[in-house]
Amino acid sequence: MHHETLDPLAAYLAHLDQHLTTRGRRDSPATLRAIRSDLRAFIAWWQAARPVAFNLALVLDTDLDDYLTQRQRDGRAAATINRGNASLRNWFAWAVGEGLIAHNPTGSLHDLQVEETAPRGLNLDGVEWLLRAAAKLDDPLERLRDTAMIVLLSDLGLRSHEAASLELRDLDLDGGAVTVRMGKGRKARRILIDLDGPTMRRLRAYLDTFY
Repeated sequence: MHHETLDPLAAYLAHLDQHLTTRGRRDSPATLRAIRSDLRAFIAWWQAARPVAFNLALVLDTDLDDYLTQRQRDGRAAATINRGNASLRNWFAWAVGEGLIAHNPTGSLHDLQVEETAPRGLNLDGVEWLLRAAAKLDDPLERLRDTAMIVLLSDLGLRSHEAASLELRDLDLDGGAVTVRMGKGRKARRILIDLDGPTMRRLRAYLDTFY
């Protein structure tokens, strides 16, 4: 199907809308808004930086390099820039497939490295508030479970997904250690626990009751 007489952006978004709806994607409205925003940002940059009206067929690899450089100068986050790159790649690939352009200029478009930030831990007041909230639960097993989860997060510095993925075999209470198998970079690590400390006492209280 060709779209010579249609706005290529509108035609592409209509194509995406149909594709996402067919696949039953619940996030399709938000996804379309993000893609529309990315592509309109590129068109706006072109119209401000180039002496001719925007035309897909006129876009060169060097134009995309200039756009990427400008986005970095504007202080855009790496993740935002990379999302925009993905939107551009898909748009131009679609345009080639539809016969609107002969060459896809996004081949040399490179993504930026996204730095992982360390998780922010709760302060002592926040931890105490959570422990008090857990102590007010009516179900005694839920009280013990939530208290054990809170100390795993706060005392051992686990991320939420690390604590949630722990299995019984990962808890070595006799040896005073917890093995985290789903850590950063999917690397396992072993964390020591004071055998006589409050963290161990709360873990034992939960496990002795539940198991």
